[in-house]
Amino acid sequence: MYGFVALDVETANSSYASICAIGAARFDAGVVVDQLYQLVDPRDVLGSRHVQIHGIQPSDVIGQPVFREVAPQLEAFVNGSVVVHRGHFDRNAIAQAAERWDMPAPRWQWLDSAQTARRAWPQFAQSGYGLANVCRTIGYTFQHHNALDDARAAGEVVLAASRRLGVKSLAALAHASEQTQSLEHPRAWQRGLWPEHDQRLGGEVVVFASDVKPARRERMSESIRLHGGEVLRKLSSRVTLVVVSDQALRTDRASARSSQHRRADQWIAEGRQLRIMSDSALAVELRGRR
Repeated sequence: MYGFVALDVETANSSYASICAIGAARFDAGVVVDQLYQLVDPRDVLGSRHVQIHGIQPSDVIGQPVFREVAPQLEAFVNGSVVVHRGHFDRNAIAQAAERWDMPAPRWQWLDSAQTARRAWPQFAQSGYGLANVCRTIGYTFQHHNALDDARAAGEVVLAASRRLGVKSLAALAHASEQTQSLEHPRAWQRGLWPEHDQRLGGEVVVFASDVKPARRERMSESIRLHGGEVLRKLSSRVTLVVVSDQALRTDRASARSSQHRRADQWIAEGRQLRIMSDSALAVELRGRR
């Protein structure tokens, strides 16, 4: 059985660059042989919504190393292995955190556990392939939104998928996943290389909530596409990012939120890997953040 490193990160807020925790697990011969968990000072605000999800408080990260100080330890842990992740989120976060700290993004070879799940189980081909749901199917229990537990869970999904598909190498598993991914977004599979700056939203599928002004929505949609993302008109299982107005993100009253916003809240509570971001925050991310 092949070896790999499974990786997961948590962020302080809607910015990919705001990593506040990193978890990694090394798998060999089908079992975890080493693991790493590190809290990270994001030098950024921990949003209340994100604190509710992962439970990391501002006091937890004070005095912790920043990403630039953690990166060498993480690189040494990976040590040339294939890196298993879930969806585009972790890969984007690592790349944008590196950019924020004026570092080169790591040139790792990535394998998406969500894509392997979609290939291995027909019921997940179009929807329902969130980590929690897939792990229920394979009988693996874990603490969701803990970076180390999520990393281990992603690794277990890859192992279960490889057994189901009858493949015995990462290359064969990557090929199966590539076939699935290429049907929807050919540019999303970047074998071993992080996309260039103009592809910072590669793999991102965006929906604007109805409370974002139409003119702003139109301008930002063009920019999203230029940065490698895709914009849909309606919320669907493929969506990875819901953009709402600043005012909607600040309110705690569900009744003041759009139907897309409320549905996204529900999906996040169910364990789907979905972000909600204000249009102003997305504008900052599109410009690039240092």
